Amino acid sequence: FNSMQRTVHLTNRLRNAAPRALKSSQYPSQYSRFSLRSPSISWTQVRNHHKRFLSSDLAGTAAQKKVKTDDSNVFLDNLGKIFLATIAAIVGALIRSSYNTSNRNAVRDGIEDASALDPVEIDELRIANSVLSPKIYMDIAEDLYDCFPTGSCSYQAFTSSVRKTMMQLKGEAFTIELGHQIDRVVADILVKKKVSVDDDLPLSLWLVTLSLALNSSIEDRLRILYKVLEKEEQPVRFRQIPALVSYLQDTCQLPPDTQVVPTTTSFPTQQWEKGSPSQLVPWEGGDDDIIDLNGMADILRSKSVCAWGECYHKKSFQIRETRN
Repeated sequence: FNSMQRTVHLTNRLRNAAPRALKSSQYPSQYSRFSLRSPSISWTQVRNHHKRFLSSDLAGTAAQKKVKTDDSNVFLDNLGKIFLATIAAIVGALIRSSYNTSNRNAVRDGIEDASALDPVEIDELRIANSVLSPKIYMDIAEDLYDCFPTGSCSYQAFTSSVRKTMMQLKGEAFTIELGHQIDRVVADILVKKKVSVDDDLPLSLWLVTLSLALNSSIEDRLRILYKVLEKEEQPVRFRQIPALVSYLQDTCQLPPDTQVVPTTTSFPTQQWEKGSPSQLVPWEGGDDDIIDLNGMADILRSKSVCAWGECYHKKSFQIRETRN
């Protein structure tokens, strides 16, 4: 039935198209009055002409479609996809940033939990030992290096020598107040280094630990630490600075935030870890480079070390070296 309809439709189109297509300029005069019943025109001629007519219509339609296709805009045609992709990228970046921050905070919280003293306890320790001035501290250091020329001793020997010097300076009543807090720090250091109280460790480590109780300005504190390094080697070399930073790190004198450094793992999220002294003290020079007092102060007050939280203060100063 459908085939019959298509045949009737084609026949009607042929009858309507043939009189318009066959003109006198194309055919002889005897065909000017064309009739489908004329014996001079065959159905084959009519079909061929109709095919040419249909092909011209199809070519025109294809050209119009091509023009429409050429006029299309890639951005406008894919506007919805681009919008969704942008939203997905923003959401993904926010999620990744949140995970990065969470990973960093977890490492920082771990450092805080592992600290033997918190900043409030350190402040209480310094306030309680207001008599321990920079001059008395240096007198204790001088006696220690005289008693232990090798530059190392055990913690028990260190405390005995400190008590002896303090008694000579101020009498038997002179002692380190809240000394149990310093003992707590030392116990943590011994556990980390896997040694006992009878094992020898550098005097500079014990003196940095004692500086927790030193009630002085930042300038005096920096000057004293530099003199401690001079007791080990003169002039002071850069290779001594990472060791000093490690002592400050072990004695809870560095903020937890500055000790968190990124690892090499950054995908899918950035991983963090507690930085080593070499990571906290970037240096482009050599280990034998000479470091003066202000050079050491710049390193300790930098954002990567931030000893005693000094990187949070915008005050800049130059320390004058003094001689006893």
